[in-house]
Amino acid sequence: MNLECLPDELLLQICRYLSSTDVLYSLFNLNSRLNRTIFTYRQHVTFRLTNFQQFEYICSVILPEITSTVRTLSINANWTDLVGKRFHYHFGDRMKDVFPNLEHLILIAFNGNELNDYMTCLSDLLYLKKLTIRDRYNTPEEIKQILFEKVLSANDFRFEIISFNRHSESLKINPTNGVIYSNIIQLDVHLEEIHDLKCLFNLIPNIQRMNIVIGKRSEEEKDLESNQLIEMKFLVEFRIESFRRCWNFNELCYLLSTMPFLRQLSLDLFTQDIRLTNGHEICSILPESVQRFNFCTEYEPDEAVETTDEITCSWMSTPFSICCLFSANKTQIFLHTIPYEFSYLDMNSSFIKYLNKTTSNYHHRVEELLLFNVKQLSDVCIAIDCCQNIRDLAIEVDETLSDIEEEDNKEEKKKSVTLPRLKKLRWVSIDGCPKEIHLLKEIISVSPNLLMFIVDMSYLVQLLDYEDCLSLLTKRIRHLSIQLTTDKDLTDDRLEKTSNVFRRVKYLIVESKDSANLSTEQILLLFLRYFERNQLVSVIVRGSITEQLRNDPYQWLISNTYLRNSMGNFQAESIRMSLKRINDKDIFENIIDIGLRMYGNGYALPIDSVRCVLEYCQQQLREYCIKHNELLIRRNSLLTTLIYSSRRNKTRLKRLQQYVQTKDRSLTQQEDLNDVKDKRLTISDRFHRISRQFHIYLDQNEFFDLQRARQYSRLDTYYKSDQLTSDAYLTFVEQQHSSFNQIRSLSSMDILHWLNLYSFSLPKSSRSSEDLSLAEICLFLLKEILLNLMDKVYQCSTPCEIRDVLRRQYVQRFQRLPYSGRKRRNFH
Repeated sequence: MNLECLPDELLLQICRYLSSTDVLYSLFNLNSRLNRTIFTYRQHVTFRLTNFQQFEYICSVILPEITSTVRTLSINANWTDLVGKRFHYHFGDRMKDVFPNLEHLILIAFNGNELNDYMTCLSDLLYLKKLTIRDRYNTPEEIKQILFEKVLSANDFRFEIISFNRHSESLKINPTNGVIYSNIIQLDVHLEEIHDLKCLFNLIPNIQRMNIVIGKRSEEEKDLESNQLIEMKFLVEFRIESFRRCWNFNELCYLLSTMPFLRQLSLDLFTQDIRLTNGHEICSILPESVQRFNFCTEYEPDEAVETTDEITCSWMSTPFSICCLFSANKTQIFLHTIPYEFSYLDMNSSFIKYLNKTTSNYHHRVEELLLFNVKQLSDVCIAIDCCQNIRDLAIEVDETLSDIEEEDNKEEKKKSVTLPRLKKLRWVSIDGCPKEIHLLKEIISVSPNLLMFIVDMSYLVQLLDYEDCLSLLTKRIRHLSIQLTTDKDLTDDRLEKTSNVFRRVKYLIVESKDSANLSTEQILLLFLRYFERNQLVSVIVRGSITEQLRNDPYQWLISNTYLRNSMGNFQAESIRMSLKRINDKDIFENIIDIGLRMYGNGYALPIDSVRCVLEYCQQQLREYCIKHNELLIRRNSLLTTLIYSSRRNKTRLKRLQQYVQTKDRSLTQQEDLNDVKDKRLTISDRFHRISRQFHIYLDQNEFFDLQRARQYSRLDTYYKSDQLTSDAYLTFVEQQHSSFNQIRSLSSMDILHWLNLYSFSLPKSSRSSEDLSLAEICLFLLKEILLNLMDKVYQCSTPCEIRDVLRRQYVQRFQRLPYSGRKRRNFH
């Protein structure tokens, strides 16, 4: 019997055990029947936990053939940071051509800068109405507001449903943003503070369904009533989670008064106001239109309470049934309606012993279970018994358990427990070192589909001494994340034993929180050495890295690891993109800021002006590469192409001549000292030879660049004035030198990635060390662009700023005002 003899139903059942990429990689285009059978996998493509070879093959061979069928696209960068970067490299600037019928885009575990790049590329996708962003992280503070605005306006304001999950970082909303996003009808988002809610209501007046997570109250935060919220006439479903912010009854009353037509309401709040535990009070402020109400609150009274009878009685005459739990010290109350309708349960372990499996009904919806202040794993087992459908389990251990309490619980710890079968549990995280290891073994044994294990190294060392648990970890775990707090546990014998236990691990993350004795490179080498036989798909080591690894990871890996025999240049470039810690956009923004100061009057321009010029320079460089692409192919040299394209501008050629001479200066001096007989052509020699071929003759004594001389004199006057000290001047020179070197260190792939030229390929001869690199060409052209801009600023008859120059150029070129569709009228 072969594969083709199996019925379609059995084939689809087999596919359920495979990832989407495995199905496409293994079965697509084997025959027409299999193509029809896996049609759903061609409609809903998910990149998750795929190795580099499969990923590249699917992107380059399979996806171009199924572009019109793709309806849902999910890109999961969790455990494999390279996936998001490589997908953007393949399809970033041509999403509308490759996926014309895309309806839903899902981005998982992307950092803020990567999301920003993706939002820029989304345009003209007519059917793309839904965007899901999960586990967003590491967003710089300065782009939080910009990122949210970009997400709302992405794809030319076509998105109707935008969803950030609750684990994503909080976002800020620009209070001065006057744009109305009337396209948004459903939004899930995590806000930093309650003030952002007012701004959000103003931006999305047509919203119908909203799910809000709000962080903790800031010290200067005003009450919600003072924010003057507008009335949300179209809002019919509203859910708010605000566990770390203390709410009062008046705030909630005011918030609900702005939603007169609400049908479904879910509230998960923390409070010290007893009125928010009273059923009569709560029902009195609900809009009359509410048909479904889910309520959960953790109440923390000022003093300990002996009974909850008064709270329970207040809900008896309401349409809602409740569950009310005491904490062990009777200073906290956990109250919620029954059934519990939230998909998560974040609970203090002091409530667990009072749980009632029959009345709490947590198994109905709970998929994520977080237990904090855990003192013993027996409490975790009680909670698990009530939440049999969980997928994620996170345990935060309270390690302050006294010796007396340990002695009292010694007999109880020895008792075995009976747990339900956890068929859906795939992810377990343990923060701390719980004592009852035998109970952890019980949890793992009833979790047949467990894949991911996140643990502190100090606790993992304890597990290595418990033989009964090790065999289960060996069978189950494919994804391992280790948190390092000290280097003392990274001994050879322990690492050897760890690699033997987790020999089936394919995805490894090591996060170093405080490693004083070992560098990130040393940690990486240790784990690569001991996990060599695992054939790891991805290794992520989070921490600060040295200049050598950042700038030349390929050579570093070749020199230090077993990858020397299996890594190609293409993979090396991809690893370089993954390991690099300095963002390209930040590098270019820095060099443009310094360039504007060099060619201007020395003063730093506002950051918005610098970013405006950054976008302009990016556009100019991109146009240059596209315009001269054929020349590059024909001339086969970046330097030749640059000289040929500049042949009519002698001032620019003169500056180029000085530029290449400066680059050759140290090499020429060294050759003169060593008296090298077989002297290779320097770049300066190549410049003169190419100039003669094009019949370009430059008078060495003629001084063309008068404008630059004037601007340098202005800059020199500023730096020599009393406004700037000598130390500050030297610091500026060092920053300038460092910024130039950072640009020069970028590879051609980095430059093309920044310019969004993903399908652009350079001739092989342009990569020769005898020629200027694309990074050096980019640096030279950046200087020229900035010089021309500043010339226009100074030559203008009326005082103007650099943004005015850009705006005038835009209008003259496109006959339209920038950032709008209006045609120009009288613009001078």
